[in-house]
Amino acid sequence: MLFGPLYHLTDGADRRQALSEARRVLQPGGRLLAMAVCQFASLLDGLYEGWLDDPQFRPIVDRDLADGQHRNPDPAVGRHTPSSAEAIPRSVIS
Repeated sequence: MLFGPLYHLTDGADRRQALSEARRVLQPGGRLLAMAVCQFASLLDGLYEGWLDDPQFRPIVDRDLADGQHRNPDPAVGRHTPSSAEAIPRSVIS
């Protein structure tokens, strides 16, 4: 399974390297399950949840649409950020 790298790595070369590494360690005849998030995910969430008029959420959507990279400027809003894993105690991760 390859979930996080394809939407947390923002550089195309890094994504290709993650896919290459997954293929390298895959057993012969094995199957790879990979997931990515498209640049329209925040827009779709905003439409579904009615958040597009939210002054904190709308700039996130606008940036996602402009450059395809999701960056939440305020983790207190309760939405995921790339740095939110830094706040998780190491004992939980390891």
